[in-house]
Amino acid sequence: MRTGQAPSGRRQRCTPANRQISRLPTLILLVLLPLAIRTVRTPTGETCARTQQVTDHPCSLKREERTAALPWAHRHRVAPAAAERFGCSAASQGGSALAWVYLPAQGHIPVAGTGAAGLLLAAAAAPFRQRRRRISPYSLLEAAPVGIAVVGGRDNRLQLANAAFRCALGRPAERLTGRVLRDVFPPETVERAEECAAEAYRTDRPVHTPELTLPGAQDGGVGYWDLDCVPIAGPTGRPEAVMMLVKPVTEKVRARQEIEAAARRAEEQAARLQSVLTAISDPVWLFDTSGRPVFANEAAWNFLDLPPGTDLETLAATMARIETFWADGTRITPEDCPSARALRGEKLVGVEVLYRLLSGRPRWGRISAAPLRDPEGRISGAVLIGGDITAQKDAQAERERLLAEVQAERQKVQAIIDRLPDGVVVLDEELRVILANDAARRCLEADLEGMSVQELGERYTFLAPTGQPIAPEQWPIRRAQRGEAVGGQEMRVLLPDGRHVDLLVSAGALPGVEGRPAPAVITMTDITALREAQAERERLMEEVEGARRNLQTILDHLPDGVLVLDTEQRVTLNNETVRRYLGHDVVGRTLPELRREFSFARRPGEPFPPGEEPLTRALRGEPVTGVEVCLELPGGRRVDVLESTALLRAPDDRVTGAVVTLTDITALTQAREERERLMRELQAAEENLRTILARLPDAVVVFDEHLRVSLTNDVVRRFLGYDLVGMSSEDLDRTFQVLTPEGWPLPAEARPSRRAPAGEAVFGMEVMVVVPDGRRTSLLLSFAPLRDAQGRLAGAVLTATDVTALRQAQQERERLLAQVQAARENLRTILDQLPDGVLAFDAGLLVTLSNETIRRYAGREVTGMRAEEVWRALHPLLAGGQPLAPEAAPEQRALRAEAVTGMDVSLQMPDGRRIDCLVSAAPLYGADGRVREVAMVFTEITPLKELDRAKDEFISVAAHELRTPLTSLKGHAQMLLRRAIQGRWHSDDQKSLKTIDDQVDRLNNLIGRLLDVSRIRLGRLQIHPTPTDIVALAREVVEDMQVTTQVHHLVLEAEQPEIVGNWDPAALRQVLTNLIDNAIKYTPGGPIEVRIRPRDGEVVVSVMDHGPGIPPERRGRLFEAFTAGPEEARRAGGLGLGLYISRGIVHAHGGRIWVESELGVGSTFYFSLPLTLERRP
Repeated sequence: MRTGQAPSGRRQRCTPANRQISRLPTLILLVLLPLAIRTVRTPTGETCARTQQVTDHPCSLKREERTAALPWAHRHRVAPAAAERFGCSAASQGGSALAWVYLPAQGHIPVAGTGAAGLLLAAAAAPFRQRRRRISPYSLLEAAPVGIAVVGGRDNRLQLANAAFRCALGRPAERLTGRVLRDVFPPETVERAEECAAEAYRTDRPVHTPELTLPGAQDGGVGYWDLDCVPIAGPTGRPEAVMMLVKPVTEKVRARQEIEAAARRAEEQAARLQSVLTAISDPVWLFDTSGRPVFANEAAWNFLDLPPGTDLETLAATMARIETFWADGTRITPEDCPSARALRGEKLVGVEVLYRLLSGRPRWGRISAAPLRDPEGRISGAVLIGGDITAQKDAQAERERLLAEVQAERQKVQAIIDRLPDGVVVLDEELRVILANDAARRCLEADLEGMSVQELGERYTFLAPTGQPIAPEQWPIRRAQRGEAVGGQEMRVLLPDGRHVDLLVSAGALPGVEGRPAPAVITMTDITALREAQAERERLMEEVEGARRNLQTILDHLPDGVLVLDTEQRVTLNNETVRRYLGHDVVGRTLPELRREFSFARRPGEPFPPGEEPLTRALRGEPVTGVEVCLELPGGRRVDVLESTALLRAPDDRVTGAVVTLTDITALTQAREERERLMRELQAAEENLRTILARLPDAVVVFDEHLRVSLTNDVVRRFLGYDLVGMSSEDLDRTFQVLTPEGWPLPAEARPSRRAPAGEAVFGMEVMVVVPDGRRTSLLLSFAPLRDAQGRLAGAVLTATDVTALRQAQQERERLLAQVQAARENLRTILDQLPDGVLAFDAGLLVTLSNETIRRYAGREVTGMRAEEVWRALHPLLAGGQPLAPEAAPEQRALRAEAVTGMDVSLQMPDGRRIDCLVSAAPLYGADGRVREVAMVFTEITPLKELDRAKDEFISVAAHELRTPLTSLKGHAQMLLRRAIQGRWHSDDQKSLKTIDDQVDRLNNLIGRLLDVSRIRLGRLQIHPTPTDIVALAREVVEDMQVTTQVHHLVLEAEQPEIVGNWDPAALRQVLTNLIDNAIKYTPGGPIEVRIRPRDGEVVVSVMDHGPGIPPERRGRLFEAFTAGPEEARRAGGLGLGLYISRGIVHAHGGRIWVESELGVGSTFYFSLPLTLERRP
């Protein structure tokens, strides 16, 4: 077809507009051609067109050929510079593209393209160029697989639309050319299509609109299509039309929607899985791919001694700090931990791991770990399930504790069974009830435990559903005893009071419960309410049927609700039941009004679809009987009814009205919903039980009917290193040597494999098994036969629990106890040879150990006596003669974790004489960090005390004797010093005399201190109390001491301006001077604070410095004489007597003195004085 010729072949006037429109098919082909020519081939397989792509080497076209294409590039908005640069390649400007196409007949030609990929319109480009007179571009556009349309003008009128475009709009047979977009597009998408076209006009760029909903889907429904609008430029270079391309994306959108739905289902499954994991009693951790925990249940928090609900960051930090070890003691590195190995794809089952918790307590766990994978099989995380086996590893575990744990587990099983909604009854081998849960007791209204089957038969009468008695041999328990599988047998039980219960009974053989043989278990479901509801429903249906036969009987006697309607659906008659349901008379109301008022619906929140109401169906001639309807009555009460509707006809078969009957089935509906809920709960419980059994840590071996191994779990394979599947019981007897716990061969007739064919069950049999490699393992075996429905032997199951570690721990405990006993005897022998007295107390302060010296002191055996009884036998007195207060006793202080060293105590011997002792006590701690025992030592120092008294007497006499020559020396030194000053002697002579005078003063001061020490030790220190203001006295001392230092700042703080008491001012001045002088000596500089405050009948004075502090080990002897070491004495220039003398002065006033100190912070010395003087001896 030539340009400017209409498709019909008639000549058109060749106007610019006509030329533009007639050129559209060719332009569209040239635009779309480069998008498909790389992949389209002819039916014979030859390439029909190809492009030269952009490369780094020069183009194959000559320069004059590229230059000839420039006017074409101008017309189609391709920059001439780009065409000149790329030649046979490509160029782009404003969203259009230029490509060079090689055609066999014409060579390279330039074409324009857009971003719409995947179009295959250029498949016939080469034949079109070769046979342009035989093939029309309109034919090519019409055959294109992608929807193509051209719109132009202000009203967006279609100038061209191919078949694919018409099919996308659901109009395959209509001619769309000349119609506007608003007439052809669906109303819900036309605005988006018009906006897309307008945007392409406005921006002069291609515009993409994704996922339009159009009616042309392949399945006949609504599909999704992508719309691209490409502006087409006219001769002026401005857009005169827009080309629309629609591409189907329905499959992609639906695939995305399916993925989103699958994601929602995955989230719901994850939520359910989290609920299951939370309910598991074993610790469960989930880790992400980085190894950080993302979930832990309550058992996991408890396992790590963390409070439930701790945030995951704290959990991760805690797990990183906890030390872990393998069972052989090897430390577990972060790269080798179970979670890391699971993230590498390994599976760990029942691995024993030791956790050293942050509190210091060890905790053993049997850990199973496995990787979590996404649907593509990639590892997306890891799961860790642990069981606490610390009790099995504890060497101190006693048999009583193990029995207590067994009892706890038994109570747990009882609690689980009691929570089951159905009744459960377990009978032993004598057919006597040994276990019955609450549901069973409620069903039969009696405590069944201990009753035999014979007693049950005498108490209850068992009937079939037909009312006939059930023969005793057909009772479910009798049938289960014969090996039959009884499931869902319906029976009626007559209770002693005449009432009955309808039950669904199931019975079956059971190996045993809680270690006791029990051949049968019975489960019962109470269906009394269901049967009554069914009977009631059948009765009501019969009454409804009778109501149809006799209208008068319905109105007068039927308990169902009745509504009689006229032809306008207006109520003309209703009975008492309707008025009782609806709360008032509804005569005159229309049925639609009643449906709106009382919310007639199929079920709550789900109204009847239009045209499906019972009356509408009846008017169509359909029979309407027993339609379940939900009503919302006044007060919010919901009633479920069966609605039946029948038409009333005149003799001429004309409809004159209708009758509607409503039958209350609320009880039946509630019973059905309750049963469905109970069934869901039962199914969930079964799933949880199945999961727990799959995680058992014990070895499990299953045999077939020929006693050949058919199944084992991972514990067996991990222990032996190979699988036992296929081996017979005889092979196992030959392979493994079975011994008694004492090491004797187990008789052949006692082996489980020999007892199983006889149907005998074995539980908790302890044996020692020798494996082929020589290892000996202690096991607890349980062996039970498996029977089929006919009671024949169908196999057996063997479970084995490894108790080797437990037995070894018990043996090790016995050996350690023997060693401890021997060590105690040796210790007792050694202590009896010591000259010092030794006592040991337990945490209750009972004497657990004593030596011969203590027994000599007390005059009798003291082991087993309480601490206060021992002290009463020793008559203790402190150094000052005061009795020893019970709370100050050394053992009491040691029990409070204090260390007591060298307490001076006087004891009375049995012969009446007293001895002096130094008593020391120290706490002994247990593994839990608490004080477990107290050790106390008595060292006799009576001879040392006598030497000390003689020394004090000597010092007192020597000091007095030294004072006389020192007084004379002082006088001569002062006389010579005055002469030297008056005679202006040499300065060195004056300095020497001054030194002599100062040293004499120092000797006098030292002798005075020694005399004070002597007086304190001999009890001769005297004070002379007078009314004294302690605040004024302290102010004077602070002012005097301030002039002795330039690097310290002395501060006085008093809560009251004047505090007067009856004290010795000279003695208190000495105390304050000693304390402030010590603070100056031992503090390099800074403030020294003196505080005075009254408190509870006394005044407290404190001196605080900011020095290095006093070590704790020196604080106990700080107020003793001569306690300053050589280093401190040289640095401070004293003998360590100041604090000793200060304590003596304060005690003489009836006060006390003490110190509080912190290393690196400083020290504070306190002394208190009573406002009313209480002099002490």
